[in-house]
Amino acid sequence: MWLVLFDIDDTLTRSTHTDDIFVRVMSQALGVEKIDTEWGIYPHATDSSISRTLLERHAPGFSARHQQLLHDEFIEALAEDDQPIDQVPGASQAIEHALAEGHAVGFATGNWDEAGRIKLRRSGLATDHLPLAGATGIEARDAIMAEGVRRAQSAFGVPSFERIVYVGDAAWDVAASRTAHMPLIGISDPEERLLSQGVSHVLPNYQDLNAFQDAVHNARVP
Repeated sequence: MWLVLFDIDDTLTRSTHTDDIFVRVMSQALGVEKIDTEWGIYPHATDSSISRTLLERHAPGFSARHQQLLHDEFIEALAEDDQPIDQVPGASQAIEHALAEGHAVGFATGNWDEAGRIKLRRSGLATDHLPLAGATGIEARDAIMAEGVRRAQSAFGVPSFERIVYVGDAAWDVAASRTAHMPLIGISDPEERLLSQGVSHVLPNYQDLNAFQDAVHNARVP
């Protein structure tokens, strides 16, 4: 069995507006007027790493309880948000197609786990039955990907996968795929943004299922 492991933000969902919610919650909780939103400058572009880094900068002597409070406040604010979250075109069909092909499907995201689930549900992706690994208790994206593999093995009842392909959209997905030595399908428009980083197969979306299937079969490690 093969595994197709998806990122969420800008890979399956158009949910970047939720960054504004994250920034607002962090700013208010930490009493900071401006937070750097260049996520690539943080040790890891994940909710857990960014929140810990902000606590180190603005709340010296913080405890795990403080980070849990930031998590809880963000999840509450995200759950109360009523802005729609669109799917990347063809996302539902791509997941259904992968499952119909006999592949396992899971998610590995830099979101805290519950935030990832909220975004998937709000976008209309019926994926609660599929395994998800997020940044709850994990900071590095390649470690999240490894946990996603483990959870998929458990969910699909297999000891290992013959092939694992990650689907992502950002430079940190490229870097994590290299570290994990995992083939990567890029989702990017314009496609040149990831092609220039050594991604072998880049699609603007999932509307061409034949192209997506070809990428699942032939994508390489960046």
